[in-house]
Amino acid sequence: MHPHVHCIVPGGGLTAKNKWKDAQGNGKFLFPVKAMSILFRGKLMAQFKANMDLQGLVIPPEFISKLYRLKWVVFTKSSFAGPKGVIEYLARYSHKAAISNYRIKAISSDKIIFQYKDYKHGGRSKSMALHPQEFVRRFFATSVAKRIYQN
Repeated sequence: MHPHVHCIVPGGGLTAKNKWKDAQGNGKFLFPVKAMSILFRGKLMAQFKANMDLQGLVIPPEFISKLYRLKWVVFTKSSFAGPKGVIEYLARYSHKAAISNYRIKAISSDKIIFQYKDYKHGGRSKSMALHPQEFVRRFFATSVAKRIYQN
């Protein structure tokens, strides 16, 4: 087992006029992968050290040095084909996921419809529609909680 993080990064951004603009990568990635590995390691380690300091915990310098010497890998792949691709990716790579694929009934840019059991009303099957951002927020909150309580 190895610790790892999955990140989904948009292939563009908003202009000053709040319009979406795709990155100009000519079919390649926006940043060199090796540079992303080094930058990601530096940013994550800086945040790790800052959080440990806030909690009053001391990390032995030799441990920090060892973490910096390790090879950190950034794996990149081409973009998703819209919101459905993002949801399918999250479902595929989430161990013991908070929601199974068969429960997701519809996906659009403004809502995700899924089935759930309403245990307050006898376990009846119901549908709920959420904005994609709220769906992903709840998905991750539930997934993280499951992992914490399983360990």
